[in-house]
Amino acid sequence: VTIGATNAGGTGTALLSISASGAVVTADVVWTNLVGVVATGNNLTKSTSWDDWDWDAGAISTLALVSQDGYVEFQVTDDLEMIRICGLSHGDTDQTIDDIDFGIYLGDSNDAQVIESGENRGVLVSAVKGDVFRVSLEAGVVTYRKNGILFYTSLVTPTLPLVVDTSLRSPGGTVNNVVLHGVLMNITIAPLVFSVPAGIYATPQNAAIPTATAGATIHYTTNGDEPTESDAVLAAGSTVLVDHELTLKARAWGTGLIPSNVVQADYTNPDGDNDGLLDAWEYQYLGTRSYGPN
Repeated sequence: VTIGATNAGGTGTALLSISASGAVVTADVVWTNLVGVVATGNNLTKSTSWDDWDWDAGAISTLALVSQDGYVEFQVTDDLEMIRICGLSHGDTDQTIDDIDFGIYLGDSNDAQVIESGENRGVLVSAVKGDVFRVSLEAGVVTYRKNGILFYTSLVTPTLPLVVDTSLRSPGGTVNNVVLHGVLMNITIAPLVFSVPAGIYATPQNAAIPTATAGATIHYTTNGDEPTESDAVLAAGSTVLVDHELTLKARAWGTGLIPSNVVQADYTNPDGDNDGLLDAWEYQYLGTRSYGPN
């Protein structure tokens, strides 16, 4: 079976063949759940402002490793002072360094370090531009290699499936030439998209929040809270009525799948009394602001 996938940023396509028996393949990583980063092919760049030095940006792969043997591999192509981590994780809770189960940390010096769930394993290995680092699963054991040479074996037993996971701290920092090898399958949910963009609307709107992933369940809130699986469900083909000022947030879950990113749209309706007319005070509120999407 030949599968084509395009990352959530709309760039980069990976074509791979997976047989019904579970063939081993090597594929350029296609990114999803992007937060604070821009994807270009199988590369990531932190895109936030230059005063943002938090562990708050990253993405995961659309495909996951489901075999006892495989690896993620990436190459150092930029300034070694750029702080970032790339590795393998079971799930995607957030973009912090603590969320990466098995990672290689670069930055601060000309060394690479092993970080597992936020814990520094006390391993240092020299790093220069052009080096290729690999986090591997070898007969179910996690290992770390530089240019093919083993430098650390983990004592932590991994839980499958494992996605490529990243966290970037330095603005402009990158993770480049990322590939995933092994028996792979898609366990992510396609991004949610608002049919009505955030903005100012003089009349009520009906906002749909579709995903291309069949069988996903979409939960949403209208008070600005982060959606959970206990919040309201938006059934397939249904919409959310936007007839007053509100913040709409949504997230999708699916059996055996990693939940989608939380998406958000802020809506303003200058028709405060919802009578379908803009009264004098409503015009005053609106001022010179224009209708429609921001």
